[in-house]
Amino acid sequence: MRLRCRLLAPSQRPLRICFISPYPPEKEGVADYLALLVKTLITTDPRVEITVISQVDNSVSYNSEYIGQHLRIIRTWKPNSLASLLRIRSFLVRQKFDWVHLQYGPYGKYGGVLGEPLLLLFAGLRRHAKTAITLHTIWFPEGLGIRLRQKYRLNAPSAKIIFLCFQVFLRVFCHLFDRIILLTHTTDRRIANIVSSVFRVENQRLEEWILPFKEPTFETSRRSEQNRSKVNRSIVILCPGFISPRKGIDTLLNAFQLLPSHESIRLRFVGQTLTKEDRNLLRRLTGLVTQSTLDGLVEFVTNGVDGNVIEQEARDSDVIVLPSAYRVGPSSLICRLAGYGVPIVTTYDPVFLPPGTTVPLRLVPPNDPPALAEAIWAVASNVTIHKSISEQLQRWAMENQYTRHARLHLDEYRGND
Repeated sequence: MRLRCRLLAPSQRPLRICFISPYPPEKEGVADYLALLVKTLITTDPRVEITVISQVDNSVSYNSEYIGQHLRIIRTWKPNSLASLLRIRSFLVRQKFDWVHLQYGPYGKYGGVLGEPLLLLFAGLRRHAKTAITLHTIWFPEGLGIRLRQKYRLNAPSAKIIFLCFQVFLRVFCHLFDRIILLTHTTDRRIANIVSSVFRVENQRLEEWILPFKEPTFETSRRSEQNRSKVNRSIVILCPGFISPRKGIDTLLNAFQLLPSHESIRLRFVGQTLTKEDRNLLRRLTGLVTQSTLDGLVEFVTNGVDGNVIEQEARDSDVIVLPSAYRVGPSSLICRLAGYGVPIVTTYDPVFLPPGTTVPLRLVPPNDPPALAEAIWAVASNVTIHKSISEQLQRWAMENQYTRHARLHLDEYRGND
């Protein structure tokens, strides 16, 4: 009897992927991103088998669970634990995944200052699986210097020394991966060229993809164009996201006071406070507003705020403002809210959103209240401009949703079979 052996084409074989990343119930941008990506990957290609290794979470009573037949979540990572690190490495070698893909964002999640334990985890792993890294946060000299001086009160020379250490770390670290994915708001390869130059990475190993846009959870904006044209209607300005020193909230408050002074304008800050520094800032700002003419016009909403609350607030706003003292990566809030078609005014930064960037956003210089006030009022008071930006935003979001992002991943994974 003759045995016939039929080989499956690469596109027909099961594709086994292991992500190392924060994952819900963690309330963190990278966790939300990966949850949506995993869901879309499974929907797009039912032949994928995905494992996610995430941090130990004491709020859940399990450390491993299967979600359907395509997804397994293992919560076993303990930052700065050598035993945990060795167990994970042994698991990765034994399982023989096709790809091991690290989501590199909040450095402290992986131990050390920059995630130094990851060097031990990924060293030599390319002999057992293809490896990829997605850089959600990239400290370039401009952003790192501002961050270090503001948070740790370091002088410029000290900040430069720390950046040089980080530069050396990333130069070594990035060479442990077959593919490096950069998430940006454009596809002009500008970020890839900077990374290639600063961190000495071969350009052909770099992919620059647009950070995907979330499909609106709720019906799009209920504030119709007819209502916007009414003279006496209220104007609602929303500043969503964490209430943090890096958000440039003082700049927005100063800009708000420069807007035409009538009582129909409302400014709402909707977001959480995560650190003691954030809570101190909130107390200071609340006291400042209460004791000024802004009382009753400015509101801080922090209790029970999650992604759904922010989306509901967004669709009922006229303008979304995302001021920032400095930025370390593309804005996940832009990608979450753009689909609602509410114009977004945001501060540019020298790397991720430089002046002249061809995106449907109103970009203003950081720490410039007059420019911010002018941009907000130009959008909020002009029905034609508002409608034009709204349509451009929705089109931009529709063209770059998670379905397209998942296909880019699958093409990359399958193309290396």
